[in-house]
Amino acid sequence: MVLATLGAVLNFALQLEERTSSWYATLLEHSNDENVQEISERLRKLSNGRIIVLKRLRSENVTEMILEPIYGLDSANYTIPENQIDDISNPLFKVTAEGIELCLKSFYKAAAKKIDFLSEVAYAFEDLADEVSENIESIQLLQ
Repeated sequence: MVLATLGAVLNFALQLEERTSSWYATLLEHSNDENVQEISERLRKLSNGRIIVLKRLRSENVTEMILEPIYGLDSANYTIPENQIDDISNPLFKVTAEGIELCLKSFYKAAAKKIDFLSEVAYAFEDLADEVSENIESIQLLQ
């Protein structure tokens, strides 16, 4: 789906974050690995914080959502896996979580460039990308 308006971009970002938070929450319920549980809880909380930021941005920029068209941003390029977790090992967690966070980072970076006509929103998306970059680093440090 082409994300052609700010509203579409913000709604898609919310969908990504809701799937991400849900994935980490499900993982918390099903993993027996304490390290996986600990980082999953932290990443879930951070994702929930990003949801709050995105909802605020959406409510504050309602009038701008339909004014400027956006070109070249397609949701098909950014997919988060569905919840299919029984018990997940540390190595599999690292690969999957890193993939999720890399997808988020890529989306936020690309979207920030496409919505630069709204500097506040573009700046917020850059901040979200930076936060996700830190998440990737913490996942890579897992033993």
